[in-house]
Amino acid sequence: MKVTLDGGQVIDLAITEATPTIGIIDYSRRVTDDYGVTTVVQRDFARRLSSRLVVPSAVADTLQRNLVRLRATAAQWTAVAGSPWLDFRGFYKEFEIDLATPTVSYCTLTVESLAGSEVYTETGIDPAPSGVSILQLLQPAAIGDAALIASNLPENDYPEWSAAATYGLGARVIKAATHRIYESAAVNNVGNDPVGISGKWRDLGPTNRWAMFDQALGSVATAAGEISVTLSAGQINAVAVLDTTATAVRVQAEGYDRTIAPNASGTATLLDLPLAAGNVTITITGPGTIEAGTLLVGRLVGLGETEEGPKTGINDYSVKETDDFGEVKVVERAWAKRMSVRSKIRTDALDIVASRIASVRARPSLWIGKDGLDTLTIYGFFRDFTIERDVTISTLALTVEGLSTAGKVEPMAARVDWPDVQDPLGTKPEDNATLGAPVGTPVAGRPAEEVVGSLDQLEEDAAAAATQIEGLKEDGDAIRVDLQAAQEAIAANGEGILAAQQTLGEQGTTISQLQAVAENTAGSLAQLLDTVTAGSASVSQQLHALQTADDAFASSILAGAIKTGEQSAAFSSEKTIRRNAEAVIARLVDQAVVAAGNAEVGLTQEAILRAAADEAIGLLVTSLSATVNGNTISISQQSELLAQAVGDVVRLYARNALLIEAGNLITGFENSTNGEVADFAIRTDRFRLLTAIGAIKQLEVRQGTVIGYYPTGQKMYQLGEQSVA
Repeated sequence: MKVTLDGGQVIDLAITEATPTIGIIDYSRRVTDDYGVTTVVQRDFARRLSSRLVVPSAVADTLQRNLVRLRATAAQWTAVAGSPWLDFRGFYKEFEIDLATPTVSYCTLTVESLAGSEVYTETGIDPAPSGVSILQLLQPAAIGDAALIASNLPENDYPEWSAAATYGLGARVIKAATHRIYESAAVNNVGNDPVGISGKWRDLGPTNRWAMFDQALGSVATAAGEISVTLSAGQINAVAVLDTTATAVRVQAEGYDRTIAPNASGTATLLDLPLAAGNVTITITGPGTIEAGTLLVGRLVGLGETEEGPKTGINDYSVKETDDFGEVKVVERAWAKRMSVRSKIRTDALDIVASRIASVRARPSLWIGKDGLDTLTIYGFFRDFTIERDVTISTLALTVEGLSTAGKVEPMAARVDWPDVQDPLGTKPEDNATLGAPVGTPVAGRPAEEVVGSLDQLEEDAAAAATQIEGLKEDGDAIRVDLQAAQEAIAANGEGILAAQQTLGEQGTTISQLQAVAENTAGSLAQLLDTVTAGSASVSQQLHALQTADDAFASSILAGAIKTGEQSAAFSSEKTIRRNAEAVIARLVDQAVVAAGNAEVGLTQEAILRAAADEAIGLLVTSLSATVNGNTISISQQSELLAQAVGDVVRLYARNALLIEAGNLITGFENSTNGEVADFAIRTDRFRLLTAIGAIKQLEVRQGTVIGYYPTGQKMYQLGEQSVA
C-alpha cells in the first residue's frame, strides 16, 4: 500500500495481503417508512477500501507515525495501481496495528475516497470466470414521451385539468404533461395548477397508460384482453413484466419473436434479446380484464456466478403490537422481498462489477440471483455490497431490498362545509335544518314518528342507566373504604397483602384493587393498583413507593383506553422520582393516541431531570404526528442542557432542535451553545426573511443562492448560482 501526497512525496506503508475488500458509501437518501413507502433522492457516493497490511514489528512505530501524520490529509491511496476502486484519492477512516509476534505485525486499514458522482459507461463484459453470469442486473431504461412510440391504452382516465374550470371536493383530473391523476382537496377549486404548491390537489398516481412505467409497485395498467406497447429505449437486450394477471407475454424485435407465460407471481422475464437499438413491441394478453404492474426494458449485465446458499426473506411493514392491557393490535401493511447472495467474478473485472452496481445506487432495478426463481428475482435497490479481491478470482457479497407494493389510494370523503353547499333548486333550508318532519316523512327509510319514538325510549334508558351508575359509584366507594381499613389493619402488624375485586352490574363493569405493604430490616414497600372497567373503556392506576438503606423510589402510572370497532383512544401518564447515593432523578412521560379507520394522531412528551454533586442535566422531548392512508406528517422538538463541574473546569451546554417531516420533505432548525460558541443551523429547501408585517420579501435563500428584493417585489441582486430562478 502506497500513499502519494499532493507534493509528489510517496510513502510506502507496507505490503498488502492478497485479499483487500472494497465497498461503497452511498450518500443517496433512501428511506422506507413504517408503511413500506420508499423515498429516494440520488446523491454522491464514495469508495471504501479495507486492507490488511503486513509489516515487520520493528517498524510498527514508523507505520503508526506515518498514519497519524496523514489523519487529516487528502492523498492518493494505492493498493493496486490503475484500479479505480483500489487506487483513489481520499482519507483513511481508521486503522489498528496488531503486534502479533516479535517479528511480524499486521495493520488493518480502512480508506474512503472523496465523494463524487461518476458516470459509468457500460462495456458489456461478462465478469463470470466461465464467461456466463448467473447473478444478473437489468438496468432499466427510463421511459418518457420520446421512448413510448405506441400504446393501445388511451390517456383518458379523467378530463384534462383546465385553469378556467371550478372543481369540487374529490373531483379528479389528469395532466397529459405529467401523465398523472390528481384529486381536488378543496371546494370551489379554480385556477390552482395540480402540479403547483397550492396544496389544493393531491397526486393519486400515474394514468392508466403510464402506470407500467412509474418505477413503483402497486400502480397497475388495466385493459380488456390485451395491453400492447411499442418502445424505443436505446440499446436493450432484456424485457421484464412484473405483477401481471395475464396468461401470455409476447416480445417482438428485429430478429426476435418470443412468447412466454408469466409465473405464479405474475413475473415474466425475457433475457435473451439481441443487444440492439430499435423498436420493441410488448404484447400482454389474457382473458377478461388484465393487469400489468411494471414493465422494464433495458440492458442486462452480469455480476458473476452465484454461489450456493443464497438467502432470501421479506421485510414486513405490518403492525403487530400488544398494549399494556394485553390487547393485540394487528394492521396489515405492505411487504417487500430481500436477498443476500454471493458470486464469483474474475479479479480483472472487479472495477466493472463495482461500477455497475454503484451506477444504479438510487434507481430501482431488477436483480436476478437465478433466472426462473421468483424468490431470487427482486425489483428494488442494493443495500450494500463488498468485493473481496484475490489473485485471479474475487468474491462479491451483495444485499438487495425490494420495493414494497404501494397501497391503493382511497377516494376522498365527499364532505363539504354547510355554507359551501350549492342550492340550484332552492331546497336548502334557511336555518340549515328543518324545524320538524310531518307524520310519515321517511328518515333513513323509517317513518319520522318511529324514529322520534326510538329517541324518546333511548332517553328513558339513559336516565335509568345514570341512576344505576350512581349506585355503582356508591358501591365502589364503599369497597374502597373497606379495603383501606383492611390495609391499615395489616400495616399495623408490620406487613401484609390484600386484593379485592367487585363485579358491578351485568355489563362487564368492574372495579378491582390490589394493595400491598411490607416492612422489614431491608426496607419498606407500599403499592396500590386500581383498575376500573366499563365495557370497552378502562382506566388503571399504579402507585409504588420503596425505601431501602441506599435507595428511595416513588412512581405513579395512570393509563386509560377505549376501543370500539375501528375507533380507539388511549392515554398514559408516568411520573417517577428516585434518589440514590449518586444522584436524584425525576422522569415524566405523557402519551396520547387516537385512531379511527386509516387515520391516527398521537402525542408524546418526555422530560428527564438529573442532579448529582457536580452535574445537572435536563432533557425534554415532544413529538406530535398524524397519519392518514399511509401518509404521515410529524413535528418533533428536543431540548437538552448540561451544567457540569470537573475540578476547576465548568462545562455548560444547551441545545434546542425542531424538526418537521411531511413525506420526503424535511425542514427544521437547531441552535446550541457550549458556553463558548453559539451555533444556529437551518434545514430547509427555501429560507426567507420578511419584514415586520410579513408581506414584503426582502431576502431569500434557496439552493445556496441569496436573492434580495426591492419592496415592490422586483429582484435587487442575486449571489450564487445564477440559474436558480
